[in-house]
Amino acid sequence: ITNDMVEVQQFPQASINASAIQDIGQAVGKTTRQTIFKGDPILFSKLFAQRAEAGLAFTIPAGKRAISVSISEVTSSGGLLLPGDHVDVISLCRASLDGASQPAPGGGTVRYSEQWKATTMLQDVEVLAVAQQLTGTEPEPSPAERVAGGTTPPQQVPQTRPQPQPGARTVTMAVGSDEAQRLAAFAKLCDFTLTTRRFDDRKLDALPPAELNYGVVR
Repeated sequence: ITNDMVEVQQFPQASINASAIQDIGQAVGKTTRQTIFKGDPILFSKLFAQRAEAGLAFTIPAGKRAISVSISEVTSSGGLLLPGDHVDVISLCRASLDGASQPAPGGGTVRYSEQWKATTMLQDVEVLAVAQQLTGTEPEPSPAERVAGGTTPPQQVPQTRPQPQPGARTVTMAVGSDEAQRLAAFAKLCDFTLTTRRFDDRKLDALPPAELNYGVVR
């Protein structure tokens, strides 16, 4: 709902629905649950309390795309990630060195058969969802809280905080279009680890890849 969609009209007090919005600011920016016709009063029961309740598409920041990657408890900060957290995405890829060699300390040659390379692909990425959890769940109102024409105004119903899901197998993040392409390509051959940032840390670091050669033959 945008500001130009709504206006204030005067009604007799006795005819005003108990769940009707009486301030434009309570409607602008909200998402509707159902069609609201021109001239109809806007009821709280016809709006989603939070944008996330309307679905994933309404939680994606402007200019971003939502993409999911596979995770485990180990690769998602102990399974403690929550929607709204910010993470760095590290790709862990294995490559064949085809017998690459280099001088060994004290003389001789060391040959390596394979290499693991860890690269920080993306930094400061917002987590949109963990498994199918976008936000906390809104408790059902009690019978006493129900009013004619719908439920009580959403802002009167407490919103529970999302809970960690150690068993989650996917995390959905907000990334740029080009970043989504890179993640999709790397996902075919590489594994991902997500490192959680402190809530106020937005610093971007210049990090070289970390490499580990193994399969040593002397």
